[in-house]
Amino acid sequence: MSKLDKDNNRYLDTSNNTDTDTTINMSIILPLNFSNVRCLIINDYYTSEITSIPLLINLCKLNCSGCSKLIEIPIFPELTILNCSKCTRLSKIPLLPSLIDLKCNWCYELNEISDMSTLNTLDCNRCYTLSYLPALYNLKQLNCNYCYQLREIPILYNLVGLSCSGLSEISVIPALPKLTHLICDSCDNLTDILAKSIYRLQCKKCSSLAKLPELASLTSLNCDGCSSLSRIPVLPNLSFLKYSQCPMLEQYTVPLKCYEFSETSKLCNEIIKKAIEYNPDNLEYLSNLLDKGQLPDRIVGIVIRCLLVKSVYNRLDKTVSNNDTNNT
Repeated sequence: MSKLDKDNNRYLDTSNNTDTDTTINMSIILPLNFSNVRCLIINDYYTSEITSIPLLINLCKLNCSGCSKLIEIPIFPELTILNCSKCTRLSKIPLLPSLIDLKCNWCYELNEISDMSTLNTLDCNRCYTLSYLPALYNLKQLNCNYCYQLREIPILYNLVGLSCSGLSEISVIPALPKLTHLICDSCDNLTDILAKSIYRLQCKKCSSLAKLPELASLTSLNCDGCSSLSRIPVLPNLSFLKYSQCPMLEQYTVPLKCYEFSETSKLCNEIIKKAIEYNPDNLEYLSNLLDKGQLPDRIVGIVIRCLLVKSVYNRLDKTVSNNDTNNT
């Protein structure tokens, strides 16, 4: 069984514990060999005192977040989950052969993450000196927001979700074949997105982005504040579109015929107004849907109002034309 060191009450010693699922919440880690420990969580109160962690050969989960004096992570052969966020003196994540989930946010001196083929999830937000990421083959989720020195996103063949806001050095989102969710706000030098399988795209305040790719599967797009964006392509499955402060798109015709109108559609009235204003054919399309009973209730009102306005204008035009004819 576990025994507590009653002299200083500072650590739990499980070196004689046969329970392989033992979880230890340690105040201060001493260089002991807890051979059966599988989960280690360091108490937040003492994180500033931790300078090293012993090699625990059976360790599967480690949370050492906030250990500001820790300079090295041992190579734990069985470790699958590691949270070393806010370890501000840590410069390298070593090759951990079983690691699946890595959180190393706010590691300000981190400049190297080893190539780990087992890694599925990587959170490395605000690692300000990190300039390179290896091609982590099995990575499915990458969050690397505000890693200002990061120059490129590698080709990650199995990546599904990417959040890379604030990367001022990157110019291209590469062709990531399985990517479905992309958030890349405030990437000032981003000029091109090559991934073609995206379902949800948020690219707010990308000031150099002038065009978007043709994304046949895209259902949600938010491009607020993209000051250079001049064109949105035909997006046949789009159901949510948000764009404001896009001066180059002010006269853009929203291709409503390409949108799938359903009760869950989030197209707002303002966008429908713009669509009708800049392309009268859109009003005819909506009118046909209204006649067939296929228009969702939430936008019926604005379509009817637009049809009434059009009807009034048509009558005025006829009246003016008749008057002109009679005068002649």
